[in-house]
Amino acid sequence: MSPSKNPDIPETNPDKENLHLKTEIVRVENPGTPNEERARITDPDKMQLLATPGKAIVAPVVVAQCGLSA
Repeated sequence: MSPSKNPDIPETNPDKENLHLKTEIVRVENPGTPNEERARITDPDKMQLLATPGKAIVAPVVVAQCGLSA
């Protein structure tokens, strides 16, 4: 099986309280350079990208898989 083009990101919550996650879309300009800049995108239509869910909760002592897709 070949590796996923859009791998999952494991989110772990070792705490005793719920972990609240918020999804944000950013445009990375000049990635990997000293001039790298990240700009938050508030209008997903500008990037033609859908990020869902916008918010998530990871229960205590749980690992959640968050998928990436473009």
